[in-house]
Amino acid sequence: TPEQRIFLGWGQIWCQNVTEQESRRRATVDPHSPGRFRVNGTISNMPEFQKAFSCKAGDPMVRANACRG
Repeated sequence: TPEQRIFLGWGQIWCQNVTEQESRRRATVDPHSPGRFRVNGTISNMPEFQKAFSCKAGDPMVRANACRG
């Protein structure tokens, strides 16, 4: 669906393929969080994501205590 494609594109933008050693190095020098946290940490709080992929309470990408701003 168009809604799913938005989230898939979002995930692809932040996709990273780095070694464990490089990941550790970046953790000490890069002020930005790793891509997986930029994606999963954000969309797991979004009801729009849950609706687009028919996620239910208890699914891995659904937070029990979702952050709402």
